[in-house]
Amino acid sequence: MKDVVRLGAAFIGLMVGGGFASGQEVVQFFDSFGPYGLLGTVVSGAFFMLLVMELYTIGSQLRITTHQQAMTQLFGARASKAADIILSLFLLCMITVMIAGSGASIQQQFGPPAWVGSAIMAVLACLTMVLDVRRIVSLIGIMTPLVFLMVIIMLAYSLRQPIAPMAELTQAAHQQPHAAGHWLVSAVLYVSYNIAGAAAVLLVLGGQVPDVRLARWGGLAGGGAFGLLLAGLAFVLFVQVDAIRGAAVPTLLLAGRISSVFGAILLPVILVKLYCSSVGMTYALSSRLEEYGLSRLKGAAAITACAWVMSQLGFVMLVKAVYPMIGYCGLLIMGATLLSFLRRRRRGMAGGVTPTRV
Repeated sequence: MKDVVRLGAAFIGLMVGGGFASGQEVVQFFDSFGPYGLLGTVVSGAFFMLLVMELYTIGSQLRITTHQQAMTQLFGARASKAADIILSLFLLCMITVMIAGSGASIQQQFGPPAWVGSAIMAVLACLTMVLDVRRIVSLIGIMTPLVFLMVIIMLAYSLRQPIAPMAELTQAAHQQPHAAGHWLVSAVLYVSYNIAGAAAVLLVLGGQVPDVRLARWGGLAGGGAFGLLLAGLAFVLFVQVDAIRGAAVPTLLLAGRISSVFGAILLPVILVKLYCSSVGMTYALSSRLEEYGLSRLKGAAAITACAWVMSQLGFVMLVKAVYPMIGYCGLLIMGATLLSFLRRRRRGMAGGVTPTRV
């Protein structure tokens, strides 16, 4: 049971990053489609349960312990190097979104230009490379329960307020930016881009659990719990769609409406989540650049400088452009994982896992 809880919590910690806590992803991928978007959260939750269960199962059965083993399992020995380069570019794009989100959050709360907050986050992420990164990133585990609490408080507040007619809510929701042209495509892309960024880590986490049954239940628990969290936040932002109209960081705006104290508490929670995500991804990417002779600090400086420049496109625009792009490419990983699941089902889940190649 301890391993089930640990694996479930690890997956939720990976998913509930600063982007999720800001609410912008949820608005674009789900709420912008009205009631169908809420149905999309159910679809996404089901996919998360299935995919995380399978990735943990593969990791456990094959005893995967390193990033390179995970990449080879996902893409095959010949294609793993090229895939690693592509995923590194995805990491850079996601760092850009995190840095842009920091600027947008500070601008929305205090008013300075977004580039100021983004620059502060970029410098902090770079300088953290000279410190103990693992200790810093462990903050994300402390902040994750606070995001759960945030959703519960907002849900309780929203249920106590008068809810506008469905037609009005739907009309207002359709005016929000869309991540894709159809609610079902958007729901699948949301799963795909998240799995693309987390698949290698999930395989390694699964490899730390020798009992395949526990690994499987850990995936189901983590995917299911995150699905509930996603549905809860999507519902809150949908019924409050008029209140959050035009906000780059919807949850921060809504928190301020509930209570100035709640808004003041939520801002550092979002910023710390963005910081931890930025540092973790910068560390991972700079470590890969070391293979090409670039020191970790110089690599981090190049990464964060590049990300800061690209962050000037704006947080809302980047979420709309970057995440769907990663999602479409991530369909390969999603498809390979589903194929592995179907093969195991065909064998009655009795034998081992045959490596699946994209």
